[in-house]
Amino acid sequence: MSINEKEKLVDEFQADWFFSLSILELTTHTMIALPALCEQYFLQASDAIHLSAAIWLKDSIRVHTKGSEGSGNIVEFGVSDRRLGEAALKCGFQVFNPA
Repeated sequence: MSINEKEKLVDEFQADWFFSLSILELTTHTMIALPALCEQYFLQASDAIHLSAAIWLKDSIRVHTKGSEGSGNIVEFGVSDRRLGEAALKCGFQVFNPA
């Protein structure tokens, strides 16, 4: 890889890191799905927290873009854990393994 290619990749990564990631607070709103997720998918607590926050984000985006079907607001779910990935698929996410 050339130095220019490396610099371009670093720039793209930083743009994604700073502008494309959403930080969510853990609140009763973001964790509303937590009990059902643990029971339905037999997830570990940390995995259920990850999925519950993603569900809240997906629902919030859907509400805020109501009437904008096909607007490209897709919440991707990045996960390496097989069980959590399967649960996320069942919850309607596009799942990718960052590994």
